[in-house]
This record gives sequence, C-alpha cells and structure tokens, in this order.
Amino acid sequence: MTESEAGPRLRLVSAPWSSLYDLPVDAVVEEQDRYRILSLDSAFPLPPPESYPSLVSAADQETPVPLGSLLRGGGRPQRLKAILLDIDRGTHVEVAHLREVADRLCRIIDDVPIRRLGIPLLGAVHGDISVAVFTSVFAPRLQCTRLETLYLLTGSNPKPAVLRQLRAAFEPAT
Repeated sequence: MTESEAGPRLRLVSAPWSSLYDLPVDAVVEEQDRYRILSLDSAFPLPPPESYPSLVSAADQETPVPLGSLLRGGGRPQRLKAILLDIDRGTHVEVAHLREVADRLCRIIDDVPIRRLGIPLLGAVHGDISVAVFTSVFAPRLQCTRLETLYLLTGSNPKPAVLRQLRAAFEPAT
C-alpha cells in the first residue's frame, strides 16, 4: 500500500488552539462564526459575557457568511476559515454544516494542492461537537485526499482517551 492509499500521516499536537499558526504546514483551518470575529486565543467556548458588547460592535462591521462555508484567505500558511457557528445561537454546531466544511476542504486540498494541513478539532474549539462526531466526519474524507501529513491540534491537555480515539480514527489499521 502506498502512502497516498494509506491516507495522510497523523501528527497529534497537544498545544493551545492558537498554536495552529505555528505548525509547519501549507494551510491551516480555523473554526469561525458567521461574522468571523472569534479567536483561537479564547479559553472559553465563546467569549465571556462581558465581551459581548465588543463582539456585537465587531459583528455590525461584517456581513454574515452562510454556515457550512469554508473561506480561503491568504498568508503563509494559507488560512481557511470554517464557518460553523452563529454567535446569536450559542455554541451549537450542526453536523450537516461540519460535513459541508469537510467536503469543501477535501476539494481545496486536492485543487490547490495542500500537502500538509493543520486543523483543530473543528466544531469543538468553540462549538459543541464531540470528538466522535468530528472523527466520523473528517477521518473518512481526509483519507481520500492527496494530503500527506495531517497536524491535528488537540488543545492543551487532551485526555488520553481522546488521543486514542483520534489515533484509531485517523491512523490506518496495520
């Protein structure tokens, strides 16, 4: 079996979400809301209530993007924004929107091409998606791309069970 048939090599990275931009990759995917105002630096699922006035002010400056979109940005590494949250509705992420993002990501990986990708547990950074749902959506899709290395950011202190679950889903069976 060739490496491409086996799927991408998995690199689990246990670090703060904001470390995504420091990975040696061609592109990174960040979880965002429809107004693109959330940050990976937040220690909370959503910013604390005292910051809502500034969020509302920032949101007023932006046109909302449909949920399930994947926006391409510039820079090195290239920044992709997965639009999964509507801050008006809290932390709930629809699995259908996660699937749309995953499908769009796979097309971009093969079209650009992207060989090394950094991605957090999309839907779980700010949202309510479980690791099981994330893996069920992304693992089979990413196995079918030309991606060579997947840097999967797990957050600062992942539980051992989470790491086992991610390895089982993303590493090919031997």
